[in-house]
Amino acid sequence: EYGYDSLARSIKEQNADIIGLSFTTNQKKYVRRFFESCDVPYNRMILAGGVQGTLLKEQVFEDFPRLEGICVGDGEAAFTELCRRFEAGSDYLTVPGFYFKQKNRIIKNQAAPLYDIDPLAPPDYSFFYSGSNFEAGGGYHQMLVSRGCPYRCHHCCNHVLREVYPNPEKYVRFFSPKRALEIVKLNLAASPGTR
Repeated sequence: EYGYDSLARSIKEQNADIIGLSFTTNQKKYVRRFFESCDVPYNRMILAGGVQGTLLKEQVFEDFPRLEGICVGDGEAAFTELCRRFEAGSDYLTVPGFYFKQKNRIIKNQAAPLYDIDPLAPPDYSFFYSGSNFEAGGGYHQMLVSRGCPYRCHHCCNHVLREVYPNPEKYVRFFSPKRALEIVKLNLAASPGTR
């Protein structure tokens, strides 16, 4: 919330070709402030992802005209493929799981199929569970060892998210017990004060 100056410095220092933002509806104000506070050169590609992009797609382009692409659905494989093609100088506008804004049109690629989550890198919770963030949470460390939700509650977006994918029957996925224990141990080691 307060790190826009350091974020702007980091963007200039790292000189990255692609900048990715992931956010939900209640975090839009931070994205808006990012665009107001950080002078990102126009030769940098800015992408968005997360629940907001997956659910609202074209609306996100309207809300944030500087965005060039939106990741729809799970992003690990899609973003990796986009970076591979971008670096090779090949056509990245057809990468499954992305919408792209090109002049007066939007290129709409279908979400990539859901995949096994076990091979993914362990989630990095270090930002959320360090210093004042950890203390504000009462010293508890919350972790997820699954992705997706089996329920279709009316007050939640999961029933809509499920239908984004070409294989919605795989929407609910779990880490294997061995992998889940590895993640728990890594996070507890990183947060020794956990209750």
